[in-house]
Amino acid sequence: CGNCDIVITGGSEAWLHETHGPNKRIVDIRATPSLNTYLNGLPGGPSPSANFPSGQTINIEGVGRFYAEPSGSTGNTTAKHWHVTIY
Repeated sequence: CGNCDIVITGGSEAWLHETHGPNKRIVDIRATPSLNTYLNGLPGGPSPSANFPSGQTINIEGVGRFYAEPSGSTGNTTAKHWHVTIY
């Protein structure tokens, strides 16, 4: 994604999320319009748009699984973001 704003907002905070922690290949990335448009337009994505596809997963072969985690989905999720599991 050549023109995407990438902001990592989490990854090692195991005290907040059981899926996060040291030596786990998971990060949270802020859902910016440019990143949303890029991910949505990939094969397997919903459609090229800046909208955030809450609850949907986009798999990128050889990279990882991008889950559009909506705000409030857990008691510790305060803002929508891409929950990325890196392969």
